[in-house]
Amino acid sequence: MRTTVLMILLIVSTFIYGFEVIDTDGKSYNVDRDLLAGLQKEKLSTDRDKKGKQIHDDWEGVRLSELFNKLGISEFEIVELNSSDNYQVKLTKEQVNDNIPILALMRNKEALDENNIRLVVTGLRDLYWISELKNIRLLKSAEYPEIGIIHPFSDIKERIRLIENPKPFTKCKGYLFSEMVESLQIKPEFNVRIVSEDNLVQELNYQDYLEKAVLILSEDGTFELRSPSMPGGMWQKKIKMLIIDNLVIYFDKNKEKVELHTFKGYTDKIDLAEYKVITKKKAKKANIWNEIEYLEIKK
Repeated sequence: MRTTVLMILLIVSTFIYGFEVIDTDGKSYNVDRDLLAGLQKEKLSTDRDKKGKQIHDDWEGVRLSELFNKLGISEFEIVELNSSDNYQVKLTKEQVNDNIPILALMRNKEALDENNIRLVVTGLRDLYWISELKNIRLLKSAEYPEIGIIHPFSDIKERIRLIENPKPFTKCKGYLFSEMVESLQIKPEFNVRIVSEDNLVQELNYQDYLEKAVLILSEDGTFELRSPSMPGGMWQKKIKMLIIDNLVIYFDKNKEKVELHTFKGYTDKIDLAEYKVITKKKAKKANIWNEIEYLEIKK
């Protein structure tokens, strides 16, 4: 009984005063403020637009890379950060090296709350700025299946319901993510990749985040992805495409033509079952990116 109580107190103490780092081999490190206080500090300034208001902040904290060096961690390709309220952010190793993410301890010369160690990343929108950090997982890059099929959403939406006030959301219309997946007769095995019009990519587990999600139809005809399973700061606006295993759902807005470069970098092989193919030239062995100029949606 006493041992159980001590373990609970240890877990609670870590939750309040620090967080956990788990490397690619599953080894766990407890990181608290005392450890961070002993590392070299980084100062940086940020300027953000929040609902039309310009916000300037001066931050002080520890570079993420400095912490990894202290812990002797160098082998990783993806950094996954999780908060106590289920917020999740992923950074590539290149983003960690290029954008100087810090674990902020001070904001405008005032210390942040003990349980509010947060990530600040220059050069990336504040969707990446996770707070109340619970753990950091170092991962290897996921190996996704080769993309083979592209479906325009203008075709899919004819098979599923547009719902007024889809629960738990109000004053909106939207399509249930689960109905869309069922209409395609797929069961996601890998993380779903969500790509916005400005090429922000999220990789989210379907069961944890998306099974109850809704594609909200905006007034301008674009879509916002909302889910009661994740904090509002993670909701993506202006979705360009969803990549579910080997299938792409492309939000074509009823366009007659789709520029092929939209999909470049995701695959070299495509089953163009939903499209007519307009080619620049007929080259039997040419890479499809050299051969095809654009896709024309079937009518």
